[in-house]
Amino acid sequence: MSQLDIPYPQKGEEWESKRSNLISTIISTERQYVQFLYHFIYEYRVSLADVSRQGLIQNIPAETEELFMKIAPIYKMNNSFLSLLENSVQQTQKSSANRENIYSPQSRVGNCFSRYATQFKVYPEYASSFNEGMIALEAQFNKDSRLLPALESCQSNVGVTLLEILKMPMERITRYTLLLHQLLRVTPREHADRADLVSAYIKISPMSSPFRAIVAKEGFNLIRSVNHEFPTMDLVVDDRYLVFREKEINVLLGSTIMSCQVFLFSDSIMISIPAHADPVHIMVCNIKAVPVENITITINEPDNLKKNATTSTNSNTNSNSDQEGLYKDDSASNENSKLIIENVVDFLTDVDSYRLSFASKKRRDAFIAAVNGLRIDFSLDSESDQIKKLAPIWVNENMVTDCMQCGREFNIVSRKKHCEFCRRVCCRKCLCEVTIQDALHSICRSCDDKGLGKELLQHMEVNYRANGVVVSNNKKHDEEEELKKNSVVEEIPQSLFQAA
Repeated sequence: MSQLDIPYPQKGEEWESKRSNLISTIISTERQYVQFLYHFIYEYRVSLADVSRQGLIQNIPAETEELFMKIAPIYKMNNSFLSLLENSVQQTQKSSANRENIYSPQSRVGNCFSRYATQFKVYPEYASSFNEGMIALEAQFNKDSRLLPALESCQSNVGVTLLEILKMPMERITRYTLLLHQLLRVTPREHADRADLVSAYIKISPMSSPFRAIVAKEGFNLIRSVNHEFPTMDLVVDDRYLVFREKEINVLLGSTIMSCQVFLFSDSIMISIPAHADPVHIMVCNIKAVPVENITITINEPDNLKKNATTSTNSNTNSNSDQEGLYKDDSASNENSKLIIENVVDFLTDVDSYRLSFASKKRRDAFIAAVNGLRIDFSLDSESDQIKKLAPIWVNENMVTDCMQCGREFNIVSRKKHCEFCRRVCCRKCLCEVTIQDALHSICRSCDDKGLGKELLQHMEVNYRANGVVVSNNKKHDEEEELKKNSVVEEIPQSLFQAA
């Protein structure tokens, strides 16, 4: 993206809703960002000072202390900038005739950026200390085994790690440039905010251009350590860096709960089910995280679950136990038991989607914030007509007793089948076979009536069995006949996950 690349909407292009969505993204992500900076100053720094004064940890290196000290000016500036943004949006909304939008497309956020552009110099000052400060801190973690335990309570309270917070200013300044570019893309030349947006974009772009390379350089060793953990993967490429990592959480597969690991990279995601198994690396073009209210699932027949656990985990040679990663029912009876799952998020991509459960709400919110940051990087809120569709969450057939189309009860005659487009479970009468790119695909009649079965989407090439093993969904003949011939479920080829 050139510094002189000043876009604008094409004639007749709808821009109002896209501009409202972008303004909402700017406000919500700015609030989250300022909150994380606040937590660093008033929780992480205070906690480190306390344990250092008590002699519980070694002294923080001077290079890292210098980096720490530069967070406060950024927080002060951004907190003031956030107040200006919120006031500007509220004033515009009051004078707008359209009260349905949370944020009016007439809002003059460009004026706020233009007024604060010169104060963004605190970011290059932070960047000048970033690499040395981070290298010294990582060396301190390796040298002082007491440092990480001393920070565990802070991480639990805040939801993000110390290293993640320290990367945020480097990521945020780059995203300001992206957001301004996206706003220009949906701001007509006659808009009152246009001139200020252009001015802010020209001022901020040059100072933010080297930041991504700095983050990628600092994160090189971290990428290598992840690659060392999964030697079959090839993760080290130019400009890629690790955005977020969760070492072990739960993924909901119908009535089964398995452990998993999730990695968000700057250009892709990686997920391991069960945790520590060989992962799947997915190059994504669309990504979204949607919080879900606490849900209740029924754990059916623990003995059968135990059998399923053996099937799923034995398929992976890295598993150390037949029960690894699966919810264990400690009750001696075989009665159904209900389990309340908290801190759930639907993690959606254009290739595949997952329902994840985090250990705490704050960690879940930190994950959502990381995904929202990637949405900015991928320009997903300004060009929604040009991006790939998100994959629906896979419906586990063990959780369904009736056809989700006609309501017919499943039995030995009426068998369960998945619609490959909406991923719901239907009976055979509610499905039709369509040919897409010389391959047969099962589509429910509802999706077919809407014309959704005419295009092969990436998620239609991905399927999940009840045991969580990934298999290819392409077929040239009936799926049931194929399963009879093959007793072993084959893993999906890695070429399926390459970027289009």
